[in-house]
Amino acid sequence: MVVDVSKQFFPDVVAVGYEDKRVTLHVGDGVAFLKAVPEGTYDAVIVDSSDPIGPAKELFFKAFL
Repeated sequence: MVVDVSKQFFPDVVAVGYEDKRVTLHVGDGVAFLKAVPEGTYDAVIVDSSDPIGPAKELFFKAFL
């Protein structure tokens, strides 16, 4: 998984927050995930997505943002 590789090769940059109890990492379909949780559940959602092509293009629609 990309997260594991990032922790291994970029520990000083990427892996800093993974051990913090306040951080919850969800890996999967971001659009489906946010549709399933009640509005106001999260203070912040950080998305590391690809370019707006293929399945990732939904992440760039105003409805997702």
